[in-house]
Amino acid sequence: MRRCEGPGCCVFFVQHHPRRRYCHVSCAHRDRQARSHRRRVSATTPGAAAAAPGLA
Repeated sequence: MRRCEGPGCCVFFVQHHPRRRYCHVSCAHRDRQARSHRRRVSATTPGAAAAAPGLA
């Protein structure tokens, strides 16, 4: 038994494969979206646009 690593998910599932981390594909998708959002938000911190050429 393993707990789903999806954000906000508290489901336990039987892990049939050693690399399985989520109970359902929708949990995996939510986790990918959350990681992408965190990367975009951290990239738009003040001064980041000035340091990146061609974005101003």
